Amino acid sequence: MPQTFFYTRFGIGVADPQWWQYRLRLFQSVTFPSIERHLSPTTEWVIAVDASMDRAYRDWLAQIIESTSKSRHIRVEPVTVLSEAPYRLHLVARAHREVRIVRIDDDDAVASNYFDLIPASPGLHTLPLGYEAAIAERVMRVTRRPFLSLNTVFHGDSALTEDFSRMGHHRMKEWADIQGLPVTEVNTPHKAYIYSRHKQSDSTFGAVRSSINKDPKKETLTRYARDHFGFDELLFEQWRQHAAAAPATGGEKTWSRSHELNNEASAHVRALRNISSQIRDSTGNLFC
Repeated sequence: MPQTFFYTRFGIGVADPQWWQYRLRLFQSVTFPSIERHLSPTTEWVIAVDASMDRAYRDWLAQIIESTSKSRHIRVEPVTVLSEAPYRLHLVARAHREVRIVRIDDDDAVASNYFDLIPASPGLHTLPLGYEAAIAERVMRVTRRPFLSLNTVFHGDSALTEDFSRMGHHRMKEWADIQGLPVTEVNTPHKAYIYSRHKQSDSTFGAVRSSINKDPKKETLTRYARDHFGFDELLFEQWRQHAAAAPATGGEKTWSRSHELNNEASAHVRALRNISSQIRDSTGNLFC
């Protein structure tokens, strides 16, 4: 049986306290309870965070994790820069020969029956059908988006963990084809995920929100739906109250501010890993 890993990169490189106040509340009320339900000895969650994360927010995250009896199945991995995170996941996953990997952001959610919908065989499996939701307004619409991060599962050799985790969602199918992996778009009427839209999401939220609200097929994000996707009802209402007065990031994507710096950091990380490999090679045969 494969070991399953959820993998989340949470605020790596972000220092703004207003972002953390907003996103930790959102994470605590939506993503954390949604994923926590799925954790077990065969399902773990690796959360990569910034090693320089402010102490107050690091402690807050620790309190969230310690609130569940399943905390032993959650690993927080501090990294210096974003490009280190996939390798840290690989170091955890390599203890197992066969793995399943699901990448999920810190503001999304998956259905209670998520893994019932995934084929048991190795390959790249995607669950196209889900909801796009303006969650603060509790409005959503059905969306069909194959090969998003949160609705796509890699099942295979753990040696491919890092490579898969670095792949942009728009290149997942191409990557699987190159690896010779079977690719499955699961045909099911079940909605597998909630793709969250909100004023601090990395998107042009104003246009997206308008589009959702004008959609004649829009639905209410009901209490039943919130339960199915794992929302904590009390904490979700507290986040909505906080979100009403919180600032919006606007049309600018958070990651775009540091995109060039992250590329530069990635080159340095590759160089350091190469040096590390050479050091190991130089000491690999000490007694001959």
